[in-house]
Amino acid sequence: MSRVCTVLGVLALTLLFAASAMAQPGGGRRQGPAGPGMGGPGGPGMGGPLQLLRLEQVQKEIELVDDQKAKLRELGESTARDMREAFSGMRDLTEEQRRERMEELRKKAQEREAELAKKIEAILLPHQLKRLKEISIQVQGLRALNSAEVAKELGITEDQKAKMEGIRREVTDQFAKMREEMQDLSPEQRRERFREMGEKMRETQQQVEEKILNVLTAEQKEKFEAMKGKKIDIDMRQMMGGPGGNRRGGEGGAAPGERRRPGGGQQN
Repeated sequence: MSRVCTVLGVLALTLLFAASAMAQPGGGRRQGPAGPGMGGPGGPGMGGPLQLLRLEQVQKEIELVDDQKAKLRELGESTARDMREAFSGMRDLTEEQRRERMEELRKKAQEREAELAKKIEAILLPHQLKRLKEISIQVQGLRALNSAEVAKELGITEDQKAKMEGIRREVTDQFAKMREEMQDLSPEQRRERFREMGEKMRETQQQVEEKILNVLTAEQKEKFEAMKGKKIDIDMRQMMGGPGGNRRGGEGGAAPGERRRPGGGQQN
């Protein structure tokens, strides 16, 4: 198993909600799947390695050099193309076909995770990988438990995995039902409903995290905290396109390997 933790952010809840926004007319601002490093479905997701490596703060923390930045940029672009292909035609499928497609992508997530991890490992040095892993776990929080590597290091049992999956599945079914109820709504009503669902998701997330955390033993919880390493404060707005950053990159907005033009533009 790779040494770098690369959770792809493919919790069924996230997948279903994002797929709905993509598939429903007027259901969201984006007209297609977000690219890797942007928190899109099936991509590295919030706190994934490519997303983190775009941030200037993280690049400095792990001491990336220009050659590594260029290689990571190429990797990000190729991964984005792969994800766009994987999600192409999703909005043309029936509700049942979308569910089947999302489940298929979810099952392939671990394979994609391992492939991406190997490519990143070939670019970074051991000490850079170690620190990136710590930062990724910090940012992802309990979502990092989906990583096979993290689960192995913590000694999570099959019974514990089943309990956590049951918790996630319960929430997945809940939001899938909510989405089905939106089929006959107008575009304006859908947008309002998505906003309501977003608020509900935030409330539910805290409850889900508490339930999942309670599945771990006291020893596992302590070890999980230690795996986060030295505390680093990441401006989450940079990964969400908010003030202080955008979806393309670090504190200056440039992706790895890009240079800033005078006046705020980007240059390859």
